[in-house]
Amino acid sequence: MVLKYIGVIALAASAVLSGFYFSNSLNKRVAMLSAMLLFIEDVSVQIRYKQADIFWVLKHAVSMTFSKDLPFKNKLCEIDEELNEASVNQILYESGVTEDDQKLICEFFCGLGKSDILGQLSHCEMYAKLLSEQVKIAKFEADDKGRLYRALSLFGSAAVVILLI
Repeated sequence: MVLKYIGVIALAASAVLSGFYFSNSLNKRVAMLSAMLLFIEDVSVQIRYKQADIFWVLKHAVSMTFSKDLPFKNKLCEIDEELNEASVNQILYESGVTEDDQKLICEFFCGLGKSDILGQLSHCEMYAKLLSEQVKIAKFEADDKGRLYRALSLFGSAAVVILLI
């Protein structure tokens, strides 16, 4: 009888924790996209005022404190060759971003260093606007779906406890 209660409690706890895990993953996406937005803005500032090599600009942006929420920051520092789609997709491979986010970030990195200073600044400005829209969508999803995941996990675990006891 005691084992039954322990099993029910363990099952309920795992259901609740899984809901909170999925809710937390949505919040991590918001933090990552917000950090990426700051990253783009820093790249734009460095291009405007330093006019340095694009790899130096990227390494500088990665060294900033807001980059801690970018899961691919260490891999980004290792690239010393051309930023192409294959190398950027390899960087983003296990970063936990959605397909739309990955496509947007990949297009941003692949377009860096392909034009003059004004073209790169326009490129950064355009992707900052696009990414800010992604951040708004991600915040809405984190609020809406996060609350839903937490509530469903709580009510589901309560239903399992009631059924099994």
